[in-house]
Amino acid sequence: MEKKTFVPLMSIGIDIGKDTFHLVGFDRHGQLVLRKQIKRLALVATFEKLPRCIVGMEACLSAHFVSRTLRQLGFEP
Repeated sequence: MEKKTFVPLMSIGIDIGKDTFHLVGFDRHGQLVLRKQIKRLALVATFEKLPRCIVGMEACLSAHFVSRTLRQLGFEP
């Protein structure tokens, strides 16, 4: 069985939807290493498990809430 090694995330992109968010994460080489769909209510629990990095998101009504929440967790939105 091949052992998986953890690839550190350098940045995460988040598409903010009404009920679900789509996350994509990239390593320092720009390679896609994370693709995940989460429910809005799982935002904090999901990001608590991820390494701190830069998070890019769209400008929308929910962006201010998401940005404040991620900043409190140590991310840089």
